[in-house]
Amino acid sequence: MLSSVLNSSRAVRINIEIVRTFVAYRKQILTQREILLKLENIANRVTIQENKTTIQGEVMKDLIEQLRRMITPAEKPKKQIGFRKE
Repeated sequence: MLSSVLNSSRAVRINIEIVRTFVAYRKQILTQREILLKLENIANRVTIQENKTTIQGEVMKDLIEQLRRMITPAEKPKKQIGFRKE
């Protein structure tokens, strides 16, 4: 504040540097906030993709199990050889 009250050329230069420093600090804070928002967005997308992958994996397991059941022939009852006692 003293640099803005004083009227020397040195005080003016210091005041300008102080203002530039605060402007740079504000830009840096905004940039970090943007980066954090982008990271949060990416994290949300990854979570959604993981959920989709999990669901797709379960569907694929069910499909494979059903295909195995269809491919595997059903066991036919064996006929006895010989005579039956009644």
